[in-house]
Amino acid sequence: MTRAELSEAVAAWEAIVAAVAEASFDRSSTAAPELRRACAAALAGGRAAIAAGGAGAVLVACFEAARMAGAPATFFSRIRAVAEGQAQAHAATQVIVSLAVRLALAAEAQALAETTFASRDDVDAALSRLRPAFESVIDATMAARESEAHKAFGQLYAAVVSDLTARARRMPRVVVYRMGLSLPALALANRLYGDAGRSGELAAENKVVHPLFMPVQLYGKPQLKCVIYFLGN
Repeated sequence: MTRAELSEAVAAWEAIVAAVAEASFDRSSTAAPELRRACAAALAGGRAAIAAGGAGAVLVACFEAARMAGAPATFFSRIRAVAEGQAQAHAATQVIVSLAVRLALAAEAQALAETTFASRDDVDAALSRLRPAFESVIDATMAARESEAHKAFGQLYAAVVSDLTARARRMPRVVVYRMGLSLPALALANRLYGDAGRSGELAAENKVVHPLFMPVQLYGKPQLKCVIYFLGN
């Protein structure tokens, strides 16, 4: 491996590992120290591991530590984006990026299996995010004639789609409510459902900064006798 090839591979490696180390989740968990240790070791020994052809096991340890520490599915999606954004002029870098993308995708799928979704829209968003990623990896493994990897990712994709689709069917549909003015979540929950206790549900569904400032057009579970309800018009 030339110096230029090694330098490019190390740069990609450091960007990916640094992104894993910056995961925004509960760092007070018992798994958080292991994540910090794994990432620190990967950054310190990355050049030597890449030069020796042993980078795979080190990167696996980082991703596994992040997963055990409770990193959400969206976190691993961001890691995929970081990996794919690295310069890949040389084969060594391409191997590292490919490995990072595959590890992130597998971890994301596992995290989704443990995710509690608030609505069908959230499930659809997860599927939309995963579909092109899985298709890209499956196509790449086929082109490289990696039969075992191709089979594994094909099966994983099918399992994820089956799981999320089945869970979405059991969830109530989200409908649009158009209000005449912005109201606090408590008032909206009382007006829409006759239950102010559902204000948190509305705030979470609409991903607002503060429940006092709800949008004029918002999303929520349907009432029993309507699909789209217009208020204040």
